[in-house]
Amino acid sequence: MDSKTFREFASDRILQAIIEINDDLYPSFPLKMPAFCYLTFDESGISIHEVVPLLNKKKKEVITSFVYEQIQHIEIRPVKKVIGAVFGLGFRINLDLKLLLKDDTQLHFECESISVCVALSELLSRHHTPVVDVFNLVDLFEKAKTTQEAYDYLSDHLDELAAEKQVEVLRMKQTEDVSSNG
Repeated sequence: MDSKTFREFASDRILQAIIEINDDLYPSFPLKMPAFCYLTFDESGISIHEVVPLLNKKKKEVITSFVYEQIQHIEIRPVKKVIGAVFGLGFRINLDLKLLLKDDTQLHFECESISVCVALSELLSRHHTPVVDVFNLVDLFEKAKTTQEAYDYLSDHLDELAAEKQVEVLRMKQTEDVSSNG
């Protein structure tokens, strides 16, 4: 897939992604939804790679890439996903990530591992790239004794936090109009 095709495809979709930061993967293996792409952050910038189907491995070819100076800001927030459970429906909390570029391009991703927000924030701050974190996810995960403690807090309080911030966090599909989702 070339860069132009990817941008057209991604323009009205929320893409499931594995986030790679300096060789660490989030999640280490997707649990609920196969990833569409790898979103790779390193000291030189951000690159997007396709995934080898069924293997969840990153293809070598880069679809598109950005240097940090091209980024206006990155928005992160939690999103609730409906999952099937043994006795009915349950919910999973994922990370919603939007890349907003200075040329007005918006790319929208979702990652099954919300704990990536700490490593992501640290890397982006080194490159003076603003992170909009209205739910204070970075503070929550930094202050929690364990990752599970932070997830449990979100699980117990996400709906009231979302109501306070007047933000919808329940996502039912991956093709929503991204401009109206937050």
